[in-house]
Amino acid sequence: MTAEYREGNDGQRYRQLVSADDVDDVVLKAAEETAEWFVDRPIDWEEFLDRMEESYLPDDYEIPSLDNPAVRKIKRHIREIRAMS
Repeated sequence: MTAEYREGNDGQRYRQLVSADDVDDVVLKAAEETAEWFVDRPIDWEEFLDRMEESYLPDDYEIPSLDNPAVRKIKRHIREIRAMS
């Protein structure tokens, strides 16, 4: 599946994380780094995704929705890591 892009007002192309196939190693690494903020507390997924998008994802990646296959894959990945801890 080909990644979807959105062109911003600034002319920048933003890679939309929508399908599970859009979640690559860059996204999973960003998710793991973000999870470090939530070590001693339950994850608020809206806060998690906002922090991930603002601080850890490359500038041209974007999460357009809090409920899509890409987000579900990210959540699953983080839950699996936390279960192993």
